[in-house]
Amino acid sequence: MKSRKLRQEDKRKTVGHQTTVVYICASGHSGSTLLDLLLGSHPLVTSLGEVGQFTRYFRNNDQCTCKAPVQECSFWLGVYKLILNEDGIDLIQSSNSDFASFMWGHARLSNPRSIYTRLLYPLLKGVSLVGSSRLLRSSTVLFPAVRKALELNFSLFDAVARVTGSLCVVDSSKSLLRMKLLFLWHPKRLRIVHLVRDGRAVMASRMRKRRVSARVAARAWAAYQRRASILLRTIPKDQQRIVRYEDLCDDSNQALIELCSWLKIPYDTTMLNYTDNQHHNLAGNRMRFDCEGKIQRRDEWKSKLTQGDLAVFGRMARRVPRSLRDNGERDE
Repeated sequence: MKSRKLRQEDKRKTVGHQTTVVYICASGHSGSTLLDLLLGSHPLVTSLGEVGQFTRYFRNNDQCTCKAPVQECSFWLGVYKLILNEDGIDLIQSSNSDFASFMWGHARLSNPRSIYTRLLYPLLKGVSLVGSSRLLRSSTVLFPAVRKALELNFSLFDAVARVTGSLCVVDSSKSLLRMKLLFLWHPKRLRIVHLVRDGRAVMASRMRKRRVSARVAARAWAAYQRRASILLRTIPKDQQRIVRYEDLCDDSNQALIELCSWLKIPYDTTMLNYTDNQHHNLAGNRMRFDCEGKIQRRDEWKSKLTQGDLAVFGRMARRVPRSLRDNGERDE
């Protein structure tokens, strides 16, 4: 199993380098875990999975992808000790505090009486739509917890880079609000990968796994794509890239070559053998525990969806920007 440590001469190259955060935006069931694992298998990249769930994982001591409890994982312990020693932040203890919630009051947003639900969440959504870094920093005067959370995120990213010697870290949290707030806090440091999968496949997967209707599943997919198109408008084109799940599966080699070129890192063939590497992703599809590592396109929707389901999807897809619905419209 290949070590995630770089050779000493490679590590020297990262000294003084600001860590690039590769953020994967994707509606659920679009293959973000696969892309995360492939990118994280590059010797200069470390994938963190859905690190937006960091608070919950540390609080519950859930299982890391390496199969160790996260508080006993050697990788996360190394990151924990570095942040504790250099930044004076105890991630394990802080995981119970509000400011350390990487999802901006995630647990409290379910409470309709919470000030987070009534005031902070709408404020952050508004700031993300406007796309102003200055406005975000001004709003943190009212809500210092947001500033602490954003700073803690980047402390974590940088600590991972120092522990591993990586040039890039991957966050596959998928949350569009989280993506935009991280971007606005450090605009030059984020690269956004918008992973798009045939909407019919996403709908079928959501119907099967979550036991919801075709309408609910298609509406969730369409809403994500519409919101993504809005939030990405104020992000420079050279800092975002659309990757199609079908292309990633059909020609993984070429898709990864293009991604590496965009990230300005040399392509490495070891990326295709992602099961040969040890990963420490948080959350995501259970395929991260799969030892077979087959990159296989899944098109079960073709036999599972009825004509009625497809008609529902067609109505929902009409409101999705064409650049994001090609997969859902092309003739299979």
